[in-house]
Amino acid sequence: MIVVEAFEKLKLLEMISIKILDRFNNERIVSLMLILITFFFSTLVTNDVALITFVPLTLIIARKSSINPLEVIIFQTLAANIGSSLTPMGNPQNLFCILSII
Repeated sequence: MIVVEAFEKLKLLEMISIKILDRFNNERIVSLMLILITFFFSTLVTNDVALITFVPLTLIIARKSSINPLEVIIFQTLAANIGSSLTPMGNPQNLFCILSII
């Protein structure tokens, strides 16, 4: 959370949000990109870290456009949980599942 706050102070999240909005001009595509980024990032880290990282970005993008942040955040939460359950890195509990099968 400290790192995300530092990114906000440095306006890094603002710059990323501007680049995303410049590249994708359709509301659906922007929402889909935010959800997919959260999904793939959560396979590498835990789902809560993925959400702590990308929900502030979603809120900044929603402020700059007409996107409803509540809907996107709900889908980001679902994507983070599904993505983290696919790999042991994303969800450490998966290690116990793998070990119990072996």
